[in-house]
Amino acid sequence: MLERIQDFITITLSIIIEATPFLVLGPLIATLALQFSWFDKFTNRLPKKGFARRLSIASMGVAMPVCECGNIPVSRTLAIKGFSKKEVITFLLAAPILNPITIITTREAFRNVPWIMPARVLGGLFVALVVAEVLGRIRVEFWQPGFKKVCEKHNHDDDTKNNKDLRFRSFCIRFAEEFWALIKLLIIGASIAGFLQVAINQNNFESIGQGVVTGAIFMLVLGFVISICSSVDAFFALSYSGFVKNGALLTFLIAGPMVDIKSVSMLRATLTKKVLIWMCCLVGGLSLLIGILLGILLG
Repeated sequence: MLERIQDFITITLSIIIEATPFLVLGPLIATLALQFSWFDKFTNRLPKKGFARRLSIASMGVAMPVCECGNIPVSRTLAIKGFSKKEVITFLLAAPILNPITIITTREAFRNVPWIMPARVLGGLFVALVVAEVLGRIRVEFWQPGFKKVCEKHNHDDDTKNNKDLRFRSFCIRFAEEFWALIKLLIIGASIAGFLQVAINQNNFESIGQGVVTGAIFMLVLGFVISICSSVDAFFALSYSGFVKNGALLTFLIAGPMVDIKSVSMLRATLTKKVLIWMCCLVGGLSLLIGILLGILLG
């Protein structure tokens, strides 16, 4: 019993420690984007509408080295700035996979399976665009009431623009509020993930992992529970390469950075429960489909 408690504490703290640097970077980028005009100048150069605009927004992840923890506050900033639901969801889901650190680590981890890295990037982009399109069309309450108030407050808060002292004070307050709101949810999510990892004996699923379909389902669930950062998850997935098929590993690599216990917990401050359920089901279903099909075709 004592050993399980120690494992729980170790796993929970490791998730929090791993995510915290990105949780600092994300609110920092988000707050700078709200306070200064450089972000508006950048986004104003994007295509104005249609598929080209959403593809460009998804590609913004290449320029922002933030994982699924850090991209949540940036996504919130996009919403506050007036980006559409489709555009916000596209960035939210695509950015962790298009993160340059994620791409490099995936390539290094799977040098012996060269199709994994491009399949992850293209598959992740496809899933992000499709899920964003569907979520943008469903008729449910999308934003949490508290987040809608944040958006309204920003739209009417113009008194700091020409005052450097007030701007700096506002910057510090916004950063602290954003970080504190997310770190609380991160701790909750990390604790749940730590508990489930200790409670579930992965050795009991070895036979399940051998099947193309069952292995993909196993890795999908594992990715949701394990809540590991997208910047290093490729090496974690590599440790399962002798246990499951490559297609199942791809399912993990696509779905894991988009929806896991940690990120879903943090998104509760922004998105409603119904939207999160829709998002998890869509991401999971599409990731399974991609992993199974490519697993059959490419091995």
